Amino acid sequence: MFSIPFQQTARYIKEHKNDITKQEYQSIGKLIDIKTVDEKYDPINADPIKGYEDKTNVKEFKNYLLSWYQEGLRHPKTYFAAFNAMVSGWFSFTEYIPLTNMEWHSQLNTKLMPESSAIRPKFFNSSSKIVQEVFDNLYYNSIFQIFLSYAFYAALMPGFIVATICRKWDVRKLKYYWIMVIPLILSIVLGCWLSPVSIALEGKRYLYPVIYTIPFMIGICFSMYQDQIMENNNSKKR
Repeated sequence: MFSIPFQQTARYIKEHKNDITKQEYQSIGKLIDIKTVDEKYDPINADPIKGYEDKTNVKEFKNYLLSWYQEGLRHPKTYFAAFNAMVSGWFSFTEYIPLTNMEWHSQLNTKLMPESSAIRPKFFNSSSKIVQEVFDNLYYNSIFQIFLSYAFYAALMPGFIVATICRKWDVRKLKYYWIMVIPLILSIVLGCWLSPVSIALEGKRYLYPVIYTIPFMIGICFSMYQDQIMENNNSKKR
């Protein structure tokens, strides 16, 4: 939830160390290890900054948010740059790793999960390689790459859906259409924009809610266009 604010604060500390008040320094230090920000800050990954705040309380969070707000007013460009870096993966059509990657098992932490859980029998080992090869070939095809990229589901399709909904300027109907868009909006805001990573392989799990809601929303959009076509045809007959 605090991935974006923490990243903005971390970038602020790196770029404006001399513009932090004593009170802000104290409130931020309760949640972020200020001394290691220069070393740990990664513009596209919030995990290195997060985790230090586990022992804090509600009051300390409130004090931090006040400092975060005040610093944002002083240097909004820094906050915008930090936010843009974090969500950049959702607008990119050339990801580092495709949506489908059969080598996820190579990243298992053996301290948490035994190696035996990732062992594939002969058939599944060979079939996984075939599946991976198929998706790799599709991904490196300039046309199919669009359908396997994060941006297609997180930016392009939601943009099409919002544009379709906005075509209905009848206020009485518009509110009902927007009610149907709420699941998609929540999926993007909560799943994508507030996630701690958007570009790396780990980011794809935050995209799943959007992928699940997109087909439903596309169906609604097509029905809206179909209704519009029928209305136009009826008006021509008259």
